[in-house]
Amino acid sequence: MVLFQKNLHCGTGLPSSDTPLKVITSTALPCCETRVSAVGITIEDIVYVVDSGQIKITTYDPSNNTSTLAPVLVSKANATQRRGRAGRVREGKCFHLFSNFSYTEVMLDFLPPEITRTRLEDVILRIKALKLGPVTTFLSGCLDPPDLETILRTLRFLRDIQALKPLPPPAQLNTSLSSSSSIPVNQLSRMSKRQRDRVMTSAIEAGKAAVATDSVSTVEEDNDVLTPLGHHLANLPLDPQCAKLLILGALFCCLQPALVVAACLSFKDPFEIPLGQEATADAKRREFAEDSQSDHWAFFTALRYPSTVSGVNILMNQSFSTVQEFRQLGHNDRWSFCRENFLNYNTMQSLSPILTKRWIAITLITVQIGGARRKDLLRLMQDFVGLLYERRYIKSEDMDDPQSNLYSHDVRIFRAIIAGAFYPNFVMASAKKSKSGGVFYRSSAAAEKIALHPKSVNNGIKPDTNIWFAFFEKIKLQHNAASTLFDTTMLNVRPIVFFSSKLDHVKVSPSISRTQQDSLLGDTDYLKVDGWITLRSSPRIPQLVESLKQCLDRLLNDKVRNPGPTNWDTSTLEGQIMQTIVDYFLNEAPPIFHSPTFLQQQAHQRRGGFGRGDYGRGRGNYGRARVNRGFVGGGRGIGPAVKAFADIPFPPPPPHPPPFP
Repeated sequence: MVLFQKNLHCGTGLPSSDTPLKVITSTALPCCETRVSAVGITIEDIVYVVDSGQIKITTYDPSNNTSTLAPVLVSKANATQRRGRAGRVREGKCFHLFSNFSYTEVMLDFLPPEITRTRLEDVILRIKALKLGPVTTFLSGCLDPPDLETILRTLRFLRDIQALKPLPPPAQLNTSLSSSSSIPVNQLSRMSKRQRDRVMTSAIEAGKAAVATDSVSTVEEDNDVLTPLGHHLANLPLDPQCAKLLILGALFCCLQPALVVAACLSFKDPFEIPLGQEATADAKRREFAEDSQSDHWAFFTALRYPSTVSGVNILMNQSFSTVQEFRQLGHNDRWSFCRENFLNYNTMQSLSPILTKRWIAITLITVQIGGARRKDLLRLMQDFVGLLYERRYIKSEDMDDPQSNLYSHDVRIFRAIIAGAFYPNFVMASAKKSKSGGVFYRSSAAAEKIALHPKSVNNGIKPDTNIWFAFFEKIKLQHNAASTLFDTTMLNVRPIVFFSSKLDHVKVSPSISRTQQDSLLGDTDYLKVDGWITLRSSPRIPQLVESLKQCLDRLLNDKVRNPGPTNWDTSTLEGQIMQTIVDYFLNEAPPIFHSPTFLQQQAHQRRGGFGRGDYGRGRGNYGRARVNRGFVGGGRGIGPAVKAFADIPFPPPPPHPPPFP
């Protein structure tokens, strides 16, 4: 008998239906079941079950703000459920690969509730929106309350993305302490010992209360309120960072990329990685990413240039205007098309026939949410457009509206909104080598180990200077392992500086000597971003950036309170501010780094020769490459110093931006 591989529901790819895995003589068919199938599918004639006793669950580690997806022991309830898979139609057997001691003494009765092992951004935002009182007090009433450290970490994260704003503590908190300590000394001297002891006891009790109040105020939980942006994030049924991405995409008229990225990140990576074809799938992903060095831009490329996707030419050349016509292809042709482009065949069968050929590439790459009915990305994106239109961020429900997509095809603006939406999720790739000889990655937590997943388009780059990436989520696949970044986008320096929450101007001691090669500006001033990103800059840069950020903050507050499409008319204050910010992002040169894969395709065939002029000097298969070569400006533009920083034609912003009428 020949055993065929059938992927009933998974993201490991689409092997051919006629590819035999192994020849067996028995009539029994083994079935490898994942956790998804445990709740999404039932095979009635299973007779033997082998239970490994392990399960992968997502847990949140508040100490380093990382999600962990590592195997743990199943609960007793899970073991009972797995045993129930055998013997549905006749007597069966279940083999548990764990000891009786583990079952009776180690295993929990049930797995911990999700609220105790996941992040709480959505929960806290809704508690604040509904005005249900202090977060810790409200969540302490849960049957299984979450850990206090998780709550505090989530509160700090929501402040970082400007969703929560702490208010100053009330003045009456220290009233008792100040009243007891304001007794004159001569009056104390006339008191009896009992009276003085009573006063001192009251002062001590007031001091303890003040200390307790200070410990609460350091958390600032009782005094946190939603910002105008936080109100809208709480009303959007999305992760706060994805919701912020949609708002920034509408504000900067970069709507389509924001919709695509938010739709993909809200569910799962749309790309498939077939077993045994990892290298080919990675190459296809890099083809989608073009020269942007962004996994998120790769999601959008399928929509932007459907004719460049291998296999979509079949549809375009044969004038297939709908997916329904694609269904008229033969079974083998359809399988070949999906296999060549790493698309899900089952999803293709369920697509709506009303989609036009412009959206073929994006609707082919769809996602399946657990065992639920499949939803294509186009429908999800249209839902997001409806949410933005209801809140008047855009003037039309048409996602192709030209006014909402003025900068949809500019990767520099795309990087900027990614930086603003995913802040503070930044990681630095250092120019210095790690102990193993690879790239050294560093985040705000200096002691944390970070690695890029092999499927990322930024995996394997060799930076000439420190470069930064934005990521959506970091996950540990094993306990005590490095945090893995699955999707990243390379950033320019200016969006990092602009969307950060804290800028410190540091004056370097003149005793520190630097060569002309070390400094492009020759100054002794540094810019400290959020306490861990250090950049050399001219002294006037912090003041200019802060003034521009104040203008944007006033604009955002006005936009959130009174939503409306962005007005780009430079005769208005709003148009001047937005155009200045866009020019600030557009006038920066991209990072410089070594990309072996990129140079292997673009460098001259002769070893030691020169490649094309817009790619710089090539040395064989290795050389210098510039990200986004069409947008290269003057100077290096990245690294410790930005030469073009001081050359931007800033209009003089007012020191205190006037209120909008």
